[in-house]
Order: sequence, then structure tokens, then C-alpha cells
Amino acid sequence: MTPSTTLSMLLEAWVADRRGDVRPQTVRIYADTVRWLAPMAGGLTVAELTPARIKRLLDDVEQRRSASARKQARVALKGALASIHR
Repeated sequence: MTPSTTLSMLLEAWVADRRGDVRPQTVRIYADTVRWLAPMAGGLTVAELTPARIKRLLDDVEQRRSASARKQARVALKGALASIHR
């Protein structure tokens, strides 16, 4: 991953990396989350991610979807961002 990698690409790579490490049902939940979260993230790149930007994205998720969706998005973002440092 590079600073120009989009958040969408990072999320998709994270889901692919989780296959085999977690149960298939969990991978399906992650993939479903990424399916609706990636378009909401737009073309944000890794370099553009700041705590404030992530908070705005999560606020947008909650407003447009639900509080539960915000929690799912947070799990996906946390996992994807942690995968950068592995």
C-alpha cells in the first residue's frame, strides 16, 4: 500500500486478507460492509485519512444508514488501517 492507495482498495484488500483467518460468515459480513462503505468513502486516499476525516465518514454512515452500520464501518476501517502496519 502507498499513500495514493484509495480507501476502497485498502478495504477490499483487507477483506481478501481475512479469508482463511476468520469464519466464512464473518468474511461475508466484512464484504457486505465494504460493498456499501467503499462508495461512501469516495476516492479518499490513505494519505488523506485523518482522525477528523474518518469521524466525518463514520458520522455520514450513521446519518445515512444507522448506528449499527457505523459500528460495522468502524470495525472495517480499524482492521483495514491496522493491516497497513503488518
